Amino acid sequence: MKANEYIIKLLLVTVLIIGTISSSSQLYGQSNSFNIRKIGHGTPIILIPGYASTGTIWNETIADLDTSQFECHVLSLAGFGGVEGIKTESYLKRIAGGIEKYVEKNKLEKPVLIGHSLGGLIALIIGSERSDLLSSIIVVDTWPFTPAAIDPKATIENQKPFAESYFSYDTIPLGISYSQSEGDLKPYLTVLTGKAEKIDLLVEMTLKSDERTCKQAMYEMFTVDTRDKLNNISIPVLILGTWFAYRNYGITHASMSNAFHEQYSNLQDKEIYVHSDARHFIMWDAPDWFQYHLTKFLSKDSLD
Repeated sequence: MKANEYIIKLLLVTVLIIGTISSSSQLYGQSNSFNIRKIGHGTPIILIPGYASTGTIWNETIADLDTSQFECHVLSLAGFGGVEGIKTESYLKRIAGGIEKYVEKNKLEKPVLIGHSLGGLIALIIGSERSDLLSSIIVVDTWPFTPAAIDPKATIENQKPFAESYFSYDTIPLGISYSQSEGDLKPYLTVLTGKAEKIDLLVEMTLKSDERTCKQAMYEMFTVDTRDKLNNISIPVLILGTWFAYRNYGITHASMSNAFHEQYSNLQDKEIYVHSDARHFIMWDAPDWFQYHLTKFLSKDSLD
């Protein structure tokens, strides 16, 4: 396999972020956009998992928060990890709109959005549309335009043929489980986390995800570019990134840090930190580092 093809494969797997689904989750409304659990009391935080994930990817993060001060609204998105899928023209917009309505309906006072991977992209979309609803955003290993992480010259137009070839979803009915086998997935899952004990869990939850939803969400990740809309975000944003999985292909900590700064250049109020050796699941691989930046940012946010 050529190096550039392998990097693309790594990138695809990098956004396959899997968690477990909690039996205590309750479906929000009739939109079927997501399930939700509430934990704690205080300042509202909405935690959005990534591609094929459910909300329990945040369990360790929540355990380290003071839930007497923070009320965590933990989402599990439609079609991922066993949650029923939805049929919609735009998955990202549907989820973003559902979260906006959830904030308004439940009268949440300026919540913080925390999103991992695909969840971070959803958070950026919400921020660019409705910063007035939020106090701040934290994105975890999220790119405003996914293909540009590999190719800085990528555009929506030149990525559409690739996305249509690999992620065509229109003819796939809802309710069909993710089609790749355990043998296909497992060799690449080490790009997600250095925690070997998580790999079987990642495989299991991927295979519970809905095939149509997976294809559509991935298609949109390769054809939705939020970079030009970032200047609409008028609240603070914390960006936590990684580079380590690409170290054998000419990527360095410095070059990846520069890439993050370039993609987020239109963002007005931002902090960007790239970990030295964590993989995509930063909250698992570098929990102390992750929690330090999270707590520091939340403390600053509460003082503003």
